[in-house]
Amino acid sequence: MRRTCTAARRTQVHARELLGTIQMSRADYCAAREMLQTSLHERPDDRGALQLLSTISLLEGDAAKGLEYAQKVAALEPESAEVQDALLMAKLIANQDFDFAPEVAADSSDAYTRALLVALNDFRKGRLMGALEQARALHTQHPDRIDPLNLIAACLLATGQWDAARTELNKTLALEPNEVSAARNLALLEIRSKNMPRAKVLLEQLLATHPGDEAAALCWLTCSQAAEMPTLRLPRSRPRPQATPLQPASSSAWPQHSCVKATSHACWS
Repeated sequence: MRRTCTAARRTQVHARELLGTIQMSRADYCAAREMLQTSLHERPDDRGALQLLSTISLLEGDAAKGLEYAQKVAALEPESAEVQDALLMAKLIANQDFDFAPEVAADSSDAYTRALLVALNDFRKGRLMGALEQARALHTQHPDRIDPLNLIAACLLATGQWDAARTELNKTLALEPNEVSAARNLALLEIRSKNMPRAKVLLEQLLATHPGDEAAALCWLTCSQAAEMPTLRLPRSRPRPQATPLQPASSSAWPQHSCVKATSHACWS
């Protein structure tokens, strides 16, 4: 009888986690959170519920709570590289410096993600030369990935190296023509150089695939106004890049490696 009751409780917990995941996929985070917290109340060390609650918190912008849940999971599974990567990503989103980054074997599947997270952390903390060096090393090892190229461009933009940044952004678009941050930043550089026709082409292509991109729409408006009024004074301040991880995918039970992406959103100060 006891075994039957225990099995039944486990089934109920798993069912709640499954329902919570379904609610997350529908972006019904409130309902998902309530269901998962009920599950966690019955099993405080349930990794699945903790993982899902961390993801929900990060999606909703509560980085502190997301980090708290991620730390609990990491304490339960200190040897899991995937869990440690998720903890580092939560720290990155919460703007906390890494006290340390556990080493992983250079040939392991987690090596790329770990190195990218460390480089992103250096960028966020203003250690630009270190971030740039790591990003270039990652690009050499993984020439088919856009994350290192975006981070290289972000570092170059942050130090005012416009031409070098333009080269890296073009490389990114050659690999992924609809990459949002690269297209937007390249358009901003063209606006800065008063190359309005090229900027408009880039922005129109971007808006065709991402019509809800408000920043791109505003840039396009600037280009259109400049075309109508050639004497319009454009902002001369330089782009201010940011390199941040993407928010975890709402359909994911935990921030996956593919959700970690260097972006270099440049904006006019």
